[in-house]
Amino acid sequence: MKWPHIPTALLALLLAVLLLLAPALEQSF
Repeated sequence: MKWPHIPTALLALLLAVLLLLAPALEQSF
């Protein structure tokens, strides 16, 4: 399945990663 060039998908993935890392970062600092 080939995806067209969608910056939105990349932004959504980045946002998901940030949401997953946020609690871990809060515990670290």
